[in-house]
Amino acid sequence: MHWPDAMVPGRSNREVRVETWRALEELYNEGVCRAIGVSNFLVSHLKELKEDCSVVPHVNQVEYHPFQQPEELVEYCRKEGIVFEGYCPLAKGQALSHPTILQLAHKYARTPSQICIRWSVQNGVVTIPKSTKNERILENCQVFGFSLSDEDVDHVRRLHSDMKLIHLSYPLWKGLTS
Repeated sequence: MHWPDAMVPGRSNREVRVETWRALEELYNEGVCRAIGVSNFLVSHLKELKEDCSVVPHVNQVEYHPFQQPEELVEYCRKEGIVFEGYCPLAKGQALSHPTILQLAHKYARTPSQICIRWSVQNGVVTIPKSTKNERILENCQVFGFSLSDEDVDHVRRLHSDMKLIHLSYPLWKGLTS
């Protein structure tokens, strides 16, 4: 389920989420799919699903990059056995020119994108960078031959500013949280 806010006139978001999730549960229980998940769900949405339905999402795909680190959500997902999957790990390219990321790229002789992806992986986040260019796809995969020091992981962690890039793509949904 891609977005928690259904925007169906005359129906609450919660009602539509439950109806949609129960349809996914049926497919899962029939063996049509091996896993079912959500995207962009907050802790409150996940708690409601847990109250209203019988299958906890297997994955929650959420924006995650140096400037957007929803740690409360990450911890809740871990506690509930929900895989936290981070999209947009390069902050739509905005992280690639940040001085901290550039310093670390130089220090580790890696590209800025490799620093961002490695940082995300080291935080235990399933990370999905997006590219259509073969050379960038290859570059993005080459993040397992090195590790960032704990101190450098903390340097990147301090970049958090709660900047949500998704609103650049979906301005109509800006501010909707229930």
